[in-house]
Amino acid sequence: MATPSTTTGGLLTEIQAETRTAGTSCAVGKTLRSLSKALASDLEAALADQDTYPGAAIARAITARGHRLSSGQIQHHRRGGCSCGR
Repeated sequence: MATPSTTTGGLLTEIQAETRTAGTSCAVGKTLRSLSKALASDLEAALADQDTYPGAAIARAITARGHRLSSGQIQHHRRGGCSCGR
């Protein structure tokens, strides 16, 4: 097996390009930073309570306030699939 330094296929470079770095945020994280403290607190509470607040309802409410978020983006953030928590 080749070591990463001797790999010629460029796979390591592609993987590095796909790696999320600390300090970057997804659309939900960017939206949270753009809101007032009170609205961000409300959104964070809704994000934390998946049983009460479906992603689609959050997406509709936040979009009505002028911030475009999809339910998919919200679910991805909730699952920790984005780099916000890193």
